[in-house]
Amino acid sequence: MTLDISVIIPAYNAARWLGRALDSVVAQTLRPREVIVVDDGSTDETAAVAARYAPVVTCIRQTNGHVSAARNRGAAEATGEWLAFLDADDEWFPDKLERQAAILRRHPDLAWCCCNCVVLRSGRNSARIIPPTVERGLRREARVSFFEAAAGGLSLQTSGFVLHRGLFEEAGGFDIGLKRQEDRDLWWRIAFRHAHVGYDARPLYRYYADTAGSLGKVGQDRTDVIENICKHARSVQTYGPAVAADFRRYARPLVADYLLRAAGGLVRISPGAVLEASRLFPPSGYQRLLTATVGLLPRPIARRMVHRLCR
Repeated sequence: MTLDISVIIPAYNAARWLGRALDSVVAQTLRPREVIVVDDGSTDETAAVAARYAPVVTCIRQTNGHVSAARNRGAAEATGEWLAFLDADDEWFPDKLERQAAILRRHPDLAWCCCNCVVLRSGRNSARIIPPTVERGLRREARVSFFEAAAGGLSLQTSGFVLHRGLFEEAGGFDIGLKRQEDRDLWWRIAFRHAHVGYDARPLYRYYADTAGSLGKVGQDRTDVIENICKHARSVQTYGPAVAADFRRYARPLVADYLLRAAGGLVRISPGAVLEASRLFPPSGYQRLLTATVGLLPRPIARRMVHRLCR
């Protein structure tokens, strides 16, 4: 099986780092079919940077519609059978596509693949640590249940994914109504139908966690995130009890994490969303006590405590 890959890069005012991302694509040991930059209404030199890579890179300009609209536009314009997403502020290592293509050829039943990454935060590089037993299993099989991977803390950032166009279209693409965590939402919808994903435990790209102006950086109100988790907790029942149980097992600590952050003042969540989340994901006695205690502490102390407790 030869992978025919289209690379899609959404970019908004990304002139400072887009060249770094494009250099990493051009340097791939497995050449993609095409590279599409979607300039999402930038007011800087993003389009000019992309133009320097023509004709290898095609730049599509559109009015600002947020990252989901940009990624969907890129997918709609792409001609490859496979789609690989790269955020404009990240960069791939040279063998990223080649190693993922090898996994997908090895497991023809799989239609998507992700990989580990190196995180750059505050000027320091650190690879995502994978527990030794999990890493041995991944090096042997190179596949994993998506929700097990997510619950286990494996890196599942958008810049790590390669997926078949059919999966993307079946799931309906990125939800343009979501302003944050739109990538996670899509992976959930795909995983409801396709439980297993290919995974390379070796870091194959660098994720820049502190990039100013990143498309994913938004405010501190997280009501919509909790509402979306609750929406999926209700809809997942249609995929059967096993899938629903996998999602709930993964989402329960995620919800508890958000509610604790809200109690400590790190994020805001509406009372209605908190109530629904508590009904769908009933907290344990320990979680109720911890959340109540944090809510009673002076705000600076509560925030420091939550920072230490939350992942």
